[in-house]
Amino acid sequence: MKVLFIDDEYLERVRFSETIKLLDLGIEVMIAENGWDAIALLGKSKILPDIIIHDINMPDMNGIEFLQKLKTVEAFRRIPKITFTSSKNTKDHQKCWDLGVNSILIKPIKPEDYKETIQLMITYWKLNASRP
Repeated sequence: MKVLFIDDEYLERVRFSETIKLLDLGIEVMIAENGWDAIALLGKSKILPDIIIHDINMPDMNGIEFLQKLKTVEAFRRIPKITFTSSKNTKDHQKCWDLGVNSILIKPIKPEDYKETIQLMITYWKLNASRP
């Protein structure tokens, strides 16, 4: 399984990557700092990620603009997307739903719950990816 994680905060990227390593689920993590970096990674990838997890508030290309770009490419539209954000703006959340996200999780997640939340998120999408 391959996951693309997009967040402009360095510590969040490290925290996510390290949590995935600790879970030892055989997941490859691709990391991007913003929507443009993610688009570039997707364009270079021979194998697309199974899940995209992204923040909303990022510089250069935010999460909503990123989702708008993804909608223009058929192969990208099919990838499950999770908005993982500290934004509590319900209008932003609605835009994400309208653009096809499958889940929205609000940060911060308590440190003691982070590992469990990530594991549940990945397990859920792993199970759904295997369905016809």
